[in-house]
Amino acid sequence: MKITKKVSIGQFARAGEDFNDGSTLIIKDEGKEVEGEYGTQTIFKVAVPSGEIKNLSFNQTSLSHLVEVYGDETGEWVGKS
Repeated sequence: MKITKKVSIGQFARAGEDFNDGSTLIIKDEGKEVEGEYGTQTIFKVAVPSGEIKNLSFNQTSLSHLVEVYGDETGEWVGKS
């Protein structure tokens, strides 16, 4: 049996703890694709209201909105909120 090592990418932002509806999050990197239990996810570093930098995977609705507002190149999203 082959075991695959899982790589930790850090702490994830939690809705209701690190941010709430209406909170402003600032995108800190262009994201990276990570293979997980549920397939490939694009994980971004974001600054939460406390100022901490945490990981966040946007749902497809949020990603579509970000593409509409900032364009399809995630490098252009850095620094945006």
